[in-house]
Amino acid sequence: MSATGKVWLVGAGPGDPGLITMAGVACLAGAEAVVYDRLVDPRLLDLAPPDAERISVGKAAASHSLPQEDINALLVAKAREGKSVVRLKGGDPFVFGRGGEEAEALAAAGIPFEVVPGVTSAVAVPAYAGIPVTHRRMASSFAVVTGHEDPTKDESSIDWEHLAKGVDTLVFLMGGANLGEIARRLVECGRAPHTPTAVVRWGTTPHQQTVAGTLADIADRVAKAGLTPPVVTVVGEVAALRDKLRWYDNRPLFGKRILVTRARGQAGVLSQALAELGAEPVELPAIEIKPRVERLCDTSTPPSTTGSSSRAPTASISSSITYVKQDATPAPWAAPASARSGRERRRCSRASASSPTCCRSASSPRALSTRFPNRL
Repeated sequence: MSATGKVWLVGAGPGDPGLITMAGVACLAGAEAVVYDRLVDPRLLDLAPPDAERISVGKAAASHSLPQEDINALLVAKAREGKSVVRLKGGDPFVFGRGGEEAEALAAAGIPFEVVPGVTSAVAVPAYAGIPVTHRRMASSFAVVTGHEDPTKDESSIDWEHLAKGVDTLVFLMGGANLGEIARRLVECGRAPHTPTAVVRWGTTPHQQTVAGTLADIADRVAKAGLTPPVVTVVGEVAALRDKLRWYDNRPLFGKRILVTRARGQAGVLSQALAELGAEPVELPAIEIKPRVERLCDTSTPPSTTGSSSRAPTASISSSITYVKQDATPAPWAAPASARSGRERRRCSRASASSPTCCRSASSPRALSTRFPNRL
């Protein structure tokens, strides 16, 4: 029986793959199994070894590929196989990521585990939209609130009156479907209807969209714009700073998908430059660079593979020249002059007047250097 493995609960960050921590990268590099969420950028999976098992347990509202209890059992089972398991979760594992429940299950099963915190979308997504969650003149406090409570609860555990009056900036996660109810409850409990509010969809990614308004009209604005989850909602005076501080979605190529067809070894530099300008580069190499191969219009034959003493006269000229098997029927210019048709002899004679090397034997180094002056 193999020794028990170990599980790392790793925060992948809010969407931009560059926001994963160095500790998270190190965990992925040593993973034998990666159990990942729907919102994890696929490029992060490439950081794991090619032979590592990759298991999607992605969850969307009202659509779970695996119930949470089954995910917990999966982590325990993979660890008991003796594997190093990375549970890759969007944002931070312990900020509305149900990482606490998974850690409880692992502890109960006696499975060793570690937690690698991640950059939470509660801070990163507003920042990418140009909204600081705190500001010396506007906001001395902020709260992160779930917009989608456990439906099995008898009653809400959110103190709406305290949130409405006692916290400067409110950040709601997973609240897209309940946006109208959230705004209504805040206004009912004393928050001003004209409070600046912003809703950000797919934050920190090239698909980021932001709708700004107030508590009074934000639900209608979002519905009109057609924004659907995942979204982050920011309520507070700091949301009014967006027009002044936006930096991510106003770059010159933002929202553009650009196909990069350069060779794989060269595409990375161009893709990085495009991404810095806001584009979403899609790499699809259409060419491949290999060591140089020359094909010669030559009457000589390739070196024999049967032990014959015949040797290609050009073999010593350049080690980069490779012989290619010729067709059974030689080309007209490779046939003896006596075997050529009258038209072929005339064409070759005209070409010889302008190019002395046209009919010169390919076995001559001078002929080769004249034909391919940049290749020898």
